[in-house]
Amino acid sequence: MRDEYKEALEKIQSQIASFDSKANVLISVVGIVFGLALSLLKNVHEQFFINQSCKYRTWYIILIAVFVLFCGGAILCFALVIRPRKSKSRRGFPDYYETVRQMDKESFRNLMKKYTGNDGMLIEEIINIARICYSKHWWLCAGMIVMIPLVLSILALAAMTVLAK
Repeated sequence: MRDEYKEALEKIQSQIASFDSKANVLISVVGIVFGLALSLLKNVHEQFFINQSCKYRTWYIILIAVFVLFCGGAILCFALVIRPRKSKSRRGFPDYYETVRQMDKESFRNLMKKYTGNDGMLIEEIINIARICYSKHWWLCAGMIVMIPLVLSILALAAMTVLAK
């Protein structure tokens, strides 16, 4: 039975690693898009922009603000996916860095003996890691939803820039 528990634990840890990888890639993508979109800000100082109607300029500035807001929101969501989590359990686990870091060799040996002979500890660890996995999944989904208005705002900015010239 213990092998099945370990297999479940490994699957959940694999999902966590996958969420972290996806979040890292998406942070990079949002950062690159943000950097490229900053080039649209130079339009604010160009003569064609100054010659546009007040309504056009207002919408352009609003869209820039919306873009920056959602860009920051997406980066925040993806950063919350990859941030390290602290165990909420009072019980220490031998594969949790925060617990092991505070131990001496003898305490670690005792914990390993207790852990290897106690299915209850392994089950509790699986549940804790599943909670972490759920949190990472939630923030990853939230970040992808925030990217929808981000993409729409950058497309609107690009369209306004192209159509106004």
